[in-house]
Amino acid sequence: MVIIPCTAAADDPAAKLKALTRKAQEVEGTYRAEERKLRTIDDEMSRIQGRIPRVKGDVQQKQEQIRAFDRQVEAYSAELELSREKMVRSWVTLYKSASLDMVTVYSGHEKYAGYLNAVFRHHEEILRRYQALQKRVAATREKASAVSELLRRDLAELQTSAKDLESRRAGKAALVASLKGKSREYQDEIEDLIREIQKREKEKKERLRREKERRERERKARERKGERVREKEAPLAASGGFYENRGRLPWPARGRVVRPFGQIRVGGVLQKSQGIDIEVPVGALVRCIYPGTVVYANWMGKYGNTVILDHGDGFYTIYGYLQDALKASGDKVAAREVIGRVGQSGSALKPALHFEVRFHQKALDPSRWLGRE
Repeated sequence: MVIIPCTAAADDPAAKLKALTRKAQEVEGTYRAEERKLRTIDDEMSRIQGRIPRVKGDVQQKQEQIRAFDRQVEAYSAELELSREKMVRSWVTLYKSASLDMVTVYSGHEKYAGYLNAVFRHHEEILRRYQALQKRVAATREKASAVSELLRRDLAELQTSAKDLESRRAGKAALVASLKGKSREYQDEIEDLIREIQKREKEKKERLRREKERRERERKARERKGERVREKEAPLAASGGFYENRGRLPWPARGRVVRPFGQIRVGGVLQKSQGIDIEVPVGALVRCIYPGTVVYANWMGKYGNTVILDHGDGFYTIYGYLQDALKASGDKVAAREVIGRVGQSGSALKPALHFEVRFHQKALDPSRWLGRE
């Protein structure tokens, strides 16, 4: 259990509760902020992890292209060399066969000269074509190599960023887990303090009851002795009024019950609800279901902004997830009087009113106390 230093008197649970709820609200805010940062890191990691396979594939594709270009350059170089050898062999053959004079003779004849020129031009055209192809392939290969290098650098940067994000995420996850645990500890202590307040209220009422009975006995004793004593006494509250209205009490807000009382399963996990959650639009008015006194109006952990009313005879009602409370501790409230507005504070996932009925420390099913809509 986390103990919060408090300047108020140690035996004043109301003052301790006020200080504790302030601390709990601060931790809750920090926890929510860090949880949002953790989700941002997860989104960034997912984006980077999605890019890494694509960039790897691009690098492999460019490397395959480079190897293909290398094979093309080798093939064109071989064909170019072969064409050169053919030309050399043609000239050597003419020379060795002593056909040079014949070439001169043929060249003098227009018919033969045209033929020889066409043969030489054909060889030259082949050489020029292969040389041009070889240059284009080499230039394309250089561009592919440059793109491949850029992709490799991009891949290295992505992998580095992924490692940095993993390290940051581990730190954030540890912090979020710590804050979540501390928030639960605060909530446990808040509930302990609420039980202590209820216990003291019960003891106070019991003392008043015994004191009233003692005074009544003394009054009757004096009357029996002929003494008449005039005392001004506060009238007793109607005994059992809240209980007698069981099943006929008005609803605190009109809406659909989205979370019933008792044990329920959420996503396959067994959970226990101390009250009911009523789905209501943000800003809708929340009303007191029976006359009472506000004993708490402040932030209370997972319930967010909360108002607790004491209706006497050990009965309490709790109104949570409020946008804001319109009553303060100590205020007297009539039946159906507005005490707050619906919100989405605390652990609420959507606008709703969390409502509980308790007898001393025991949670009761609100649906058995409220009338039909």
